[in-house]
Amino acid sequence: MKPLESELNFYTKNGKDFLNSGEDGVREGTWHWDLKKPHFSGVNSRFWGFLGYDQQPVSELPADWKSLMDPQDLEFFRELLDKHSAEPQKYSFDIVCKFRHFEGYPVWLNFKKSTVDSPKLNPYKVVGSFSLLRAEGEDTVALKKKVDYFQNVIEASNLGTFEVDFEKEIAICNDRYAGMLGYTLEELEPWNHNTWLKLVHPEDCKVVKESYEKYINNQGIYEMEFRMKHKQGHWVWILSRAEIIEYSPQGKPRKMAGYHYDITRRKTDELLLAKFKKLLEQSNEAAQIGYWELDFDKNLIYWSKVVREIREVPADYNPSLDDALRYYLEGEDRERLTKAIEKAMQEPTKFDLQAQIKTYKGNLKWVRVIGISEFQEGKCVTLYGLMQDISDKQKMTDDLTEHNNRLINFAHIVSHNLRSHTGNISMLMELAQGEDPALMENEFFKNIKIVSDNMNETILHLNEIVEINAKVVTAMSSHNLLESIEKVIQNINSTIKESHTKIEINVPKDIEVLAVHAYLESIILNLITNAIKYKKTDSRAIIKITAGICQEFVYLEFADNGMGIDLDKYGSQLFGMYRTFHEHKEARGVGLFIIKNQIEAMGGRIEVKSSVNKGSNFTTYFKNGDY
Repeated sequence: MKPLESELNFYTKNGKDFLNSGEDGVREGTWHWDLKKPHFSGVNSRFWGFLGYDQQPVSELPADWKSLMDPQDLEFFRELLDKHSAEPQKYSFDIVCKFRHFEGYPVWLNFKKSTVDSPKLNPYKVVGSFSLLRAEGEDTVALKKKVDYFQNVIEASNLGTFEVDFEKEIAICNDRYAGMLGYTLEELEPWNHNTWLKLVHPEDCKVVKESYEKYINNQGIYEMEFRMKHKQGHWVWILSRAEIIEYSPQGKPRKMAGYHYDITRRKTDELLLAKFKKLLEQSNEAAQIGYWELDFDKNLIYWSKVVREIREVPADYNPSLDDALRYYLEGEDRERLTKAIEKAMQEPTKFDLQAQIKTYKGNLKWVRVIGISEFQEGKCVTLYGLMQDISDKQKMTDDLTEHNNRLINFAHIVSHNLRSHTGNISMLMELAQGEDPALMENEFFKNIKIVSDNMNETILHLNEIVEINAKVVTAMSSHNLLESIEKVIQNINSTIKESHTKIEINVPKDIEVLAVHAYLESIILNLITNAIKYKKTDSRAIIKITAGICQEFVYLEFADNGMGIDLDKYGSQLFGMYRTFHEHKEARGVGLFIIKNQIEAMGGRIEVKSSVNKGSNFTTYFKNGDY
């Protein structure tokens, strides 16, 4: 008897009902599969009827029935069939597969392996039945779609899923569950409760056990973050969530399902953030800078350790929103801070103020308060910032101000008294010269006259310097920069022509500066005449004057091609009094000193760049009159 006939005879004797189901049953058909030669697999005519091909000629049927199966389902079909054939006790063969109907819509067939088997006749032949999922059909189709959807979500989310059967003491996991630890499922078999517990970090093991046992005993929820050991030796942070999905009639947990998710990156970021936060807190404590926060949604206020120390509150003191302003002294300081907070709550902005507070213990302190507002959907939800105790700094500032005032008073007294004495000396010398003109021929008298004149000049400079700060308070006003420059140039026009100096001006007509008029002209005059005075002897002096706006400042730049200054050698002495850097009969060493004092008194600054024999570039900064 031929092998095929023997096999057919075996099935006829032992599986008559199975074979008949393909012809007589309305909703079942038969299939067979050759494990060695899958292309010899086949189905009976019921298959073609289910897929709408029963009215088509045999010649027009697809060459391979498997071509109508969804490619992914075909892959699952083969994998399950291989596993079942290798370990039939472990893997049962029962699978739902999607096919394409003749009219184009999907049809789902449920394939099962028959209990009839013939290992002696053909150990590589598998046979079974398939049924059409129809009446319960729509629900089954919808369920299959949901299963596919959630399966895709799980795969896209990289979740390691698991299901624990407490009665059988086994666990079923997907590949990702083991993969996130560097293993395959086969490497971790037999898989049970103790398998994963052995991989948990020793420091986390106790807490994990306690949480797990509490959940099994219906106490709380099971959601844990812990570390598990990777195959390569490092630790992986895992978020584990689970739920009991089936209970026994006695109410005991029978099955639990859940997932593991790799949160190593998030935990690494959190640990790094915590580290930096701790370093920041330590740095703030060292610098005595505290952090505060007002949460308007939760009506909460937070003070850091340093803020509490500044305010001298008890360790168990719980601040309220009312405390945000209560400790600031009534009057100007509290009003300024109140307005700043109100503005910050109306629009995203920040403030930086200095104010005086009265601490919990009644002590007065000066503090610097910085605040920033945070908005969500157009509403201020948080106001946070820094606080620093500046009492020592404020005391030092007050002491310096007082000391400076004493120096100014001293300078006034000295300059006044010296001016009186030098004036008397000059007058006596003029009277003596008038009585006896021949005195001027006396060498000693000549020297006395020179010393007297120099003394008068020094007193004049001293008076000018003393008056700088006194004038600024009342004389600051807005001035057109170009007009001021042109006026100075007009006043020294003869000097410019005589020295053959070329002046190039590139200053916009509409720039206004806030300055003392006399100081502005003095600065322009000194910088132009210095450029003329210290020009190179073998070339014509060229002075380029430019200006522009830089936020709240206006810059005015004077660039020349003169002798230049060795800044490496004289940079620290450049603006000192009576400091000269070139041999010149008119050099006094006072001009740059006065320029610097004048411009700083008006809230500006001066910068210089210079190279020997190439020229100098002086840039002055004035307050913007339009800002």
